[in-house]
Formats: sequence, structure tokens, C-alpha cells
Amino acid sequence: MIRPRRGSALNIWLWPVLLGMLSAAGLAGALIGDGWWDIASTAALGVVTLVCFRFWLVPSDATVRAPRR
Repeated sequence: MIRPRRGSALNIWLWPVLLGMLSAAGLAGALIGDGWWDIASTAALGVVTLVCFRFWLVPSDATVRAPRR
């Protein structure tokens, strides 16, 4: 596994690109197929939705800062 440096392009863009690809695959699967395609596309879009809600509702350590004095 590649260990990216802090602030590198890979470190910044890895998860947004993966979530975008998963969204595109879910939308394409919903348009193209029936049956198992619908189940797979629902699962793919559900994962993206859950990840978005998790980071929207629960702030990460980087966004929680100590108050200034």
C-alpha cells in the first residue's frame, strides 16, 4: 500500500474520487439493469449516502479546534 505524505494530492483526492466512482457506478447500474443491478446500485448509493451523513453529523478531529484565548 502506498503511504501518502500529509497534504499530498493522493491523500487529499483519494476518498472523494472513490466515492465519485461508486456514485457513478450506482447511477449507471440503476439505469442499465434490472434485478441484481437494482440491488447493487442501491447498495452503492447507500454507502455513499451513509459516508456523507457520517462526516456531516460527526465532525472530524481536524475540524474541532480549541478556542482561542
